[in-house]
Amino acid sequence: MTLAKTLNTGTNEGAETATFYHISRTVDSFKSLFREGAKAIGKGLGGQQDGFYVWNKEEPAVSHFSDFLQKKPTGDGLLIGVEVNRNTLTYPDWQFDLEFSKELSPLLFKYRDKITQIENLEYTSAKGEKETIPSISISKRATEENCLLKLSYNTGSTCLAIGDDNGVQAVDIFQALIDKMCKNPEFKQDYDKLLQESVSCSQRLALKYTGIEPLAISKADHIEVNTDHSVKKTPIFDVSKGKNQVCPFLTLGTVKARKEK
Repeated sequence: MTLAKTLNTGTNEGAETATFYHISRTVDSFKSLFREGAKAIGKGLGGQQDGFYVWNKEEPAVSHFSDFLQKKPTGDGLLIGVEVNRNTLTYPDWQFDLEFSKELSPLLFKYRDKITQIENLEYTSAKGEKETIPSISISKRATEENCLLKLSYNTGSTCLAIGDDNGVQAVDIFQALIDKMCKNPEFKQDYDKLLQESVSCSQRLALKYTGIEPLAISKADHIEVNTDHSVKKTPIFDVSKGKNQVCPFLTLGTVKARKEK
């Protein structure tokens, strides 16, 4: 049994890579990820669009997992790392997680004139129903840091800002807007540039992978969250060790740890 091929196979050898982190809450899920690689399959929490959701650093991944366990005194999971070539961080395979991404606000503000030209923006709700927004304008209160959009309907209007935790419907609307705007070559170029730069600059960046090729697991740690929300991390697997390792959560026997070239 071999590890799934990484996304950066066949890219420039000297290109810089980035490691992203995801926490699996079940051993069965981890087994699938380890055998087949991370895939953009299934809905995210809260009805988000299909994708494999990751963080750019360990700390926000663990913190988000700890917050998820607020209703439980304790819990454990598996912290998974995937290594990716930065040059491959482009739309549509890689996208900002629109539930958290305030980083996109300046970009939307820059293209506000283009956004207001959009008519009858269609989006799919969490229930799978097609909805339409007749027109979009920019709120007078909008700033580069908080690009507040005014969505006008036949029955009234509402204002939304990206990354403000406005619920599932807001994520669906902004996803449709980004998909529409990325058809503009200039916007897409700026989007990809922002995506690649934010990976290094942001302390808490959430992304989603929607590509076809599976991402190989480069490392894994067992995470235990205690009653006081302190965290214990136990290493399980790390490709960088460069030797055969046994993963106690699998029945695969010895797995040869290696980096794809």
